[in-house]
Amino acid sequence: MSTAESKSDGVSTRTKRVPILVAALVLLGLGGWALKSRASQWGPRGGARSATEGPVAAVPAGEPVLAFLAPLTVGSSVGGAEVVHISGVEEGLIHVDLRKNGQVLHFAIGLQHAGYNAPRAGQYAVYIWERTPNAASSPLAEALAASLRPHASRPPPPGLTEGSFNAPPH
Repeated sequence: MSTAESKSDGVSTRTKRVPILVAALVLLGLGGWALKSRASQWGPRGGARSATEGPVAAVPAGEPVLAFLAPLTVGSSVGGAEVVHISGVEEGLIHVDLRKNGQVLHFAIGLQHAGYNAPRAGQYAVYIWERTPNAASSPLAEALAASLRPHASRPPPPGLTEGSFNAPPH
């Protein structure tokens, strides 16, 4: 018997290592699964967004943002979807989450960015803020822009810009 397989108390060293190896592999697998699940939900500034609950807002919507979006508020309807979240201005953008058919879709409102084609409302644009947009994303982005058009001449809330597109979409 080699020294690697020497026995101590009647149990080989190899036998003692098996449960430790199995436990390590299980922990690595769970860690990888957790990272993969969370990576698909990164929001602005690294905040996680839930597919059903909406985001944990780093910046709550204040009076200037709510006045800018009025009459759009949390709980109102746009394009057959319910507004479930409105953020304050984060990295130059306002984030709005809409729920339709049990699915939460994420959008960002900012000044029109020359490099992106998005539904417009005057100088403002509505961006789909999803890693993988689905069939409902485009019509809802257009409906959200349409809700802003009657008030497109309103001045932007402080901090609203073309936005920072460095943060990954949700």
